[in-house]
Amino acid sequence: MKKPSGPLHQDGDSQAMTTAVNQLVELKAKLRRPSPYQLKVGCWNFWPDKETIQRDSQCSAPERGLEAFIGKLREDNLLA
Repeated sequence: MKKPSGPLHQDGDSQAMTTAVNQLVELKAKLRRPSPYQLKVGCWNFWPDKETIQRDSQCSAPERGLEAFIGKLREDNLLA
């Protein structure tokens, strides 16, 4: 069962979160925000402020950052 998603932009967002949300929306990702610190597209999770990437039920990926997250989404055909 999916957790409800909060609004994509929230008061007090860091620059990293704002940039990530804006770029993913521009790429037409089916983006959710399960927590104030986390973004989710399909089975991929991203924490912009820590630059951490994690696939559901797995350890964090060794790659870090927004561009690496976008690369994972492209590999899995999760971008329009």
